[in-house]
Amino acid sequence: MNAFDDRLSTAGVLFIFFLKRIQDILYKINAIHGH
Repeated sequence: MNAFDDRLSTAGVLFIFFLKRIQDILYKINAIHGH
């Protein structure tokens, strides 16, 4: 059960990091198209 929790928390951290990366990329794309 403990190993499962560790795996779940690691997946959550990677998921949040991935979402932030996507937002950053979308922001840059919007900035480029904005000009």
